[in-house]
Amino acid sequence: MSKLHRHVKKTTIAENTATSLWRKFENHVFPKLGHRPIDKILAPETIEALKPLAAKGNLETTGKIIGHLNNVMTHALNTGILQHNPLSGIRSAFSAPKVTNMPTIKPNELGKLMKDISYASIKLVTRCLIEWQLHTMTRPSKSAKAEWSEIDLENKLWVIPAERMKMHCFLKVFIFKLFN
Repeated sequence: MSKLHRHVKKTTIAENTATSLWRKFENHVFPKLGHRPIDKILAPETIEALKPLAAKGNLETTGKIIGHLNNVMTHALNTGILQHNPLSGIRSAFSAPKVTNMPTIKPNELGKLMKDISYASIKLVTRCLIEWQLHTMTRPSKSAKAEWSEIDLENKLWVIPAERMKMHCFLKVFIFKLFN
């Protein structure tokens, strides 16, 4: 059943995400539940199977697995394999992960950051990458993989190709502030 759901899900999520999801199932679900037919899987045993993961503090991963288990069960429900989803409320058996906000820089602190970067003991390429990221407001991996062939200096535009974007759609980043 999970293989069928994986096939369906692979058409709606990125390959890396599908692989990661499957790995989570292999590591945390299949060892305890993989031998059971889907219509015999119940909430108590699923909770027991996920308790060791949650006990390690991996609450975010536990929550993701629960969400995907519910997706599998909903798929089985919608295709007539199940009459109800026995796992629909298992999320409440686990603590919610604590949200930790990433540190931020206030706009009035940006000048100090730029000055600190200019005096930092870092490689020139690292300094340029940080400044490029700040100017373009792109993710580190996108910035690090930028190629000169993607940058149109005349039109002050950086076009990130679709194959490097998560949604497989190119992205235009205007870079006019770099070249005033």
